[in-house]
Amino acid sequence: MKKNILCLLAIMIFGCTHSIAQKNITLEDIWLNGTFSAKGISEIRSMNDGEHYCILKRTGIEKYAYKTGKKVEDVCLFKSSDNGKNEKNMPRIESYTFDSNEKQILLSSEFEPIYRHSGISNYYIYNIKNKTFELISHNGKQRLTTFSPDGTMVAFVRDNNIYIMDLATKEEKQITFDGKINSIINGTTDWVYEEEFGITQGFYWSPDSKKIAFYRFDESHVKEYTMQMWGNLYPDNYIFKYPKAGETNSIVDVLIYDLPSQKTMKLDIGSQNDQYIPRIKWTRDANTLALMRMNRHQNNMELLLANATTGQISTMHTETDKAYIDVPDTWIFLADGKYRRLASQKFLHLT
Repeated sequence: MKKNILCLLAIMIFGCTHSIAQKNITLEDIWLNGTFSAKGISEIRSMNDGEHYCILKRTGIEKYAYKTGKKVEDVCLFKSSDNGKNEKNMPRIESYTFDSNEKQILLSSEFEPIYRHSGISNYYIYNIKNKTFELISHNGKQRLTTFSPDGTMVAFVRDNNIYIMDLATKEEKQITFDGKINSIINGTTDWVYEEEFGITQGFYWSPDSKKIAFYRFDESHVKEYTMQMWGNLYPDNYIFKYPKAGETNSIVDVLIYDLPSQKTMKLDIGSQNDQYIPRIKWTRDANTLALMRMNRHQNNMELLLANATTGQISTMHTETDKAYIDVPDTWIFLADGKYRRLASQKFLHLT
C-alpha cells in the first residue's frame, strides 16, 4: 500500500515539474499581465438601475448583472482601438466615478501620496457615448476632483485652493486665492482631521450644483514638525504642521461659495477657536447645510443647520457624554425631513 502511494506521489511530482518546465515565465507575466497576482474585485460601483454593477480591471471598466453575475459589456476600454489616438497615452487607471446620469466617467491615475489617505492625481473625463478620453487640466495634478450633481462641472483642489471647471467650455475658474502650504488650506483638511476624523474631502457641492461648501484651515500658528524622508543616499527633511497633544490646533472655518453671484460667505460657527467641525453635509434642501460641532475634549457634540443664503445658524441637536462621543461616519437626511445618525440609531426632525 505504501509503495503504491509513493509511486503515485512520484508520478504527480514528475508531472507537475514537467508542466512547469514547459511554461516560459516572462517579465510581462510578473509585472504587466498580473498572471500570478491574487484574484479579486476592485472598485465596485452600483449602477442607477439597481440591476448592474461595474468593476475596474487593468484593461477597462466592465459591467455585470447582479442577477446572473455575468459580464454584460465593456463600459470603458483603456487598451482598445475605441480609444483612438488617446490609447497609447493612457496611464494605469486607479479609480473612477460616474456622473449622476452615467454619461461620463471621472478617471484618476498617477497618484502621489501626501499623508496616509491624501494625495494628488491626474484626472481624465471619459465620454461613454463618444468613447473619448480627455485630461481634466494641463496645469498640474489635482486633489479630490468631484463631479457636480448635474454633471456639467467638476471641482478640485490644487495648491490648497479650490477650482471649478465647466466641462463644456473647459474654463478653469479659481474660487479661493489665499491657499498656501503650511499656512492656509482650502477645500481639503489638515493632518488632524485626516488622521483623527478620517476625512480629506473638504468641499461639497449643493444638491442643485449652485453652491460649494468648504473648509478653510488656518494652520499658520501650528508648530512645525521635521521628518526625515529616506530613499536617497542622504535623507531629505519634510516639514509640515503637526500639533501634538495640548498644542495649538488649526483655526477652522466653514464657507459657502455661490456660483451665480460668485460670492463667498463665511458661516458663524462660534467664537471658540479651539473646537472641531468634524463633518459638514448638505441636506436634501439645497439651501440648508448641516454641520457637526465638537469641543476639543470631544464629549459635547452639536448638530447645526445653516441657511446657505443668509448664513443664519440654528442648533438642531446636542449630545453630551461624561467621557467621549464618537463621530458618526454615516448620517442620512431623509425626504420626509428627518435626520438619522446610524451610530446611535436616533431619528430627529429637521424642522
